[in-house]
Amino acid sequence: MDPSATFKLEKAIWTDADYVQMGWHDAFIHGISFNAGTEPFVSEFLLDIDYIFKWVHPYPPSKHFSFFVSPCTLVFHDVAGLRIDIANGNMMLEIDIADIHHEPNSNRWRIDLHVGEIAFEASGYTQVVRQLPKHHQGQVLPELERGGVSFARMPASI
Repeated sequence: MDPSATFKLEKAIWTDADYVQMGWHDAFIHGISFNAGTEPFVSEFLLDIDYIFKWVHPYPPSKHFSFFVSPCTLVFHDVAGLRIDIANGNMMLEIDIADIHHEPNSNRWRIDLHVGEIAFEASGYTQVVRQLPKHHQGQVLPELERGGVSFARMPASI
């Protein structure tokens, strides 16, 4: 087994305070949801993603990366001005994140996708890790292994 194929989850709930140490490159989006909330003018934008916590360099004889991946619920809070622009010319609708950008000293966020972008204003985000990261050969967990599409906010036990 590859000696670098270990990973210990630091915490199960991440927020915009952790933004600089997080990276969403190639995080696969399984579902998108909107929550109007219970308060007037409060809204949430939710993504069900497979978050890649660690890329593991190939270990001979393998020539391919492996990954520590976990299903997560990414919730942006107090969302306004949401604009979604997705242009996928493929037969399969596969949407994954290239990067997430936050404009300093503002509430402006942009999620660059490999097939478009999502832009909005939000007061911040919470990312809930629903299962402990699993060492996997691919970047996307199979539906049965991840428990299907979910926007649950119950964090995994560390």
